[in-house]
Amino acid sequence: MNDDGTVYLPPGNGCNNPGYQHIQDAVKDANPGDRINVCPGTYAEQVTVGMGKDNITLKSVGLWKAVIKAPTLMMFDAGDTRYSIVRVSYSNNVTIVGFTISGPGPGPCNSLHYGVRVDNGASANILGNHIIHIRDEPFGGCGNGLAVVVGRLGAASAQVLGNVIEDYQKNGPTVLNGSNATISFNRVIGHGPNSLESQNGIQVSDGATGTVRHNFVSQNISGGGLFGGIGVLFFSAGQVVSEHNTVTANDYGVYSNQTAGGTSVTESRVRGSTFDGIVLDGSNYHQVSHNASDHNSGLGVSLYDEADNNSIVRNQVQNNDFGGILLDLGSSNTVSTNHVKSNGHDPIDDITDGIRINTGSGNTVTGNHLKNNITHDCHDETLTLNTWSDNGVGTSYPAGLCGYDDDDGEDVNTFGWDASYPWYLSFSDAADLDFVTGYSQFDLSSLLQLLPSIRISATRPRPSPGQ
Repeated sequence: MNDDGTVYLPPGNGCNNPGYQHIQDAVKDANPGDRINVCPGTYAEQVTVGMGKDNITLKSVGLWKAVIKAPTLMMFDAGDTRYSIVRVSYSNNVTIVGFTISGPGPGPCNSLHYGVRVDNGASANILGNHIIHIRDEPFGGCGNGLAVVVGRLGAASAQVLGNVIEDYQKNGPTVLNGSNATISFNRVIGHGPNSLESQNGIQVSDGATGTVRHNFVSQNISGGGLFGGIGVLFFSAGQVVSEHNTVTANDYGVYSNQTAGGTSVTESRVRGSTFDGIVLDGSNYHQVSHNASDHNSGLGVSLYDEADNNSIVRNQVQNNDFGGILLDLGSSNTVSTNHVKSNGHDPIDDITDGIRINTGSGNTVTGNHLKNNITHDCHDETLTLNTWSDNGVGTSYPAGLCGYDDDDGEDVNTFGWDASYPWYLSFSDAADLDFVTGYSQFDLSSLLQLLPSIRISATRPRPSPGQ
């Protein structure tokens, strides 16, 4: 199909003789299992793949050269008072590969809600697209503007792989309402510092489950106030596996709020956060292991609001301004074999430590290596309610809590994502697109080196999930 304005007769046999001028017309005539090749050009339309369209593939001829753009007159999604550019509903195994899917919406506040929407029992493969400007015009703070949503009306499932997602208003990939998704190998870049919206790079919430691996997430930063931007957010989610992500220059790095046990955050690099790197907030039975959390303006790893029975194991936590690992309120946690050094700043009061317990009991802190942390390497405000053993440190409160250690050794790990992994070779419809050249346009190294934003909020801001 082609957008050059000429009237063509279906089905067409190439970009010189396409069968359709509009994508939606081709979808309407397609049978289950058909592939629709979309020629380079800009298609200002909303596209819905609905019931009876199982196993259809929509493919851009040339990486990101077919642009599906929000039209100037948007129509409500069927059964809802929200606007989407592309929607997959009631159909299974629909593949969308290699497009540019672009806003902005045609006006201010609630003019565009979703770039790609998958719901009502549908399943989709969202592969290697450039999803951009999913926001109002001008950029607003009305809570709309999610680049990808899985499960808005009725649970759904999706693979969201290898996409470049940037300049969204509220969220990047978002999984809701008991849905399930695999979110991998994506570059997710928020709008950056702003005073209007608290953004989330990747969100799994409301009973949804998922696997989040090998993503680069950055620039989800608010301008202060009650809510903070978050790189990877689990909010009242089911079990989530999060691994090998690089999360840099967000208000918070990875934040789990009241999420199901069995959730894990592993093998990731979290740095440059305005506040804390990795947060468990009222979440229990989580595994946080083999991560590097460094150069955050808050804490490296923090547990708040009765975060119990978690395992914080073999992490490298260093150069965080407000301390290394904090158990602010949590019991029966295990903090073991971490390397924690050079955390804290010149103490105004006694709050910045290597590993610190404020309240809680039955925690076990063992086999950690701590050095050059301000004010103490080990600190337990409860004095005797927790078990500390075999920790090598320089300073302790109370005195003698931990022993002395002169070991400078660290675990050798590869933290974060693998930017060069050729995910597209596993998909025949993606393997012939030039992702190496496409991805090379985006300078992620400079984002990784960003220093934390200036802290405006005096208190710890809360998550602000998108819907």
